[in-house]
Amino acid sequence: MGYTLYTSGSYLAGLSACLSDKHFPANYSQYDACLDLVKRISPDYLIPSANDFSYLTTVALNARHRSVLLDSYNTAILLHHKDQFRLLCKEIDIPSPELYRIVRSVHDIDDSVLYPCILKPTDLTGGKSIHIVYSQSHLMQLLPRVLGSGRSGKCVLEEIVNGQLYSISSFVKSGRIVSSYLDREYLRVSTYGVAASSSELSSSERSILNSTLPFIQRIIEYLSLVDGLLHSQVMISSTGNPYIIEVTRRMPGDLYSIPVEATSGVNHSMAFLSELTGRSEFNQYSLFGELPCLCRQFLGAKSATRIQHYGNLTAVVEGFRQRGHMAEFVTGNRLGCVYDADKDPKGVVFSFE
Repeated sequence: MGYTLYTSGSYLAGLSACLSDKHFPANYSQYDACLDLVKRISPDYLIPSANDFSYLTTVALNARHRSVLLDSYNTAILLHHKDQFRLLCKEIDIPSPELYRIVRSVHDIDDSVLYPCILKPTDLTGGKSIHIVYSQSHLMQLLPRVLGSGRSGKCVLEEIVNGQLYSISSFVKSGRIVSSYLDREYLRVSTYGVAASSSELSSSERSILNSTLPFIQRIIEYLSLVDGLLHSQVMISSTGNPYIIEVTRRMPGDLYSIPVEATSGVNHSMAFLSELTGRSEFNQYSLFGELPCLCRQFLGAKSATRIQHYGNLTAVVEGFRQRGHMAEFVTGNRLGCVYDADKDPKGVVFSFE
C-alpha cells in the first residue's frame, strides 16, 4: 500500500515486532517514551493498538501531534476507565451494573457494600485482576493485589449481573451508528477474560441489537463522539435486559476482525484505519468472501510451557509451531484460531500477545 509500518512495545518477540518494517522498544503505555519516539520518527499517522493503555497514550499524543481523528483525552478517560464509565452511565440513564464503591484504599470500605460483588481495577481489560468478592474479609485479602495491578491506583466494586455476554462492534459516522456486528462470547472458567466467541446466532439473539443500540447511540450523542469504531460488551440478563459492561474506541484484539469481515462483509480493520486517518483507500482491501459463521478460540499460558496437546486444536497448533512462529508459550501469550463453526477448528491461525 506504500506505507512503512513502525511499531512500539516492550515485548520484542511479539508478533507486531516480527511483522512491522521496524520495531522500537518503547513501552506504549508510557507517554514520555512514546513522545520521544514520535519526535524522532515524525510519523504520518499515529495508530493505537488493541490495548487501552496504547489507545490512551495515542489520544494524548494526538493532542500534540495531530494526525488522526480521535476523541479528546477527557472523553477517552470517560469511556475507558471503569469508574468514570459507570458514573457516566448513571448520569445519562444507561443500564449497566450498579457501582457500589470507587476504592483507593481500605479506608473506602464500609458495611454498606453488598456481597457477593465484582472487584476490578479501573484501567485494565481482558479480564485481568477481576474477582468475585464474597465478604468484607475476602475483599481485604484481595484489595492490595488488585489496587497494585493497574496504573490508576483505583478499583471499583460493582453489582454482579448474570447472563450471556455479547460484543457489539459498531461504526459511527456523523454522530450516528451506520453498521454493527454482534457475536456471542464465552468467558474463561473463574475469570472474566473472553476465551471464545461465535457469530452463529439465533433470530432472538439478533434482536439484541434492537434493544441495545439505542443506549449506545445515547452515549455517542451525549459525548459527541467523532467518527470511527465503538466496540461494546453487553450482558443480557436472564430476564432479557441489556447491561452495558464496557466500551472502547480501539480495535478489539484476539482476531476479532476476521469473523467480522468474513460474516458481515465489513472489512473491520481497514474500516477502522479509514475512519481514523481519513484515507478512503484503506477500505478497498478485503481478505475474505462471505462465510455463514465463524468461531474464535484461544489458548492462554499462565506460565511458560511447551506446546503439547490441546484437544481439537492440536493439529493447527502443531502446524503453526512447525512454521516457526511460536515454539512455546511465555507467560501472558495466547494463540488464537478462527474456523468455520460447522467444522473442526482449522484455517486461519495466528499468535498474538
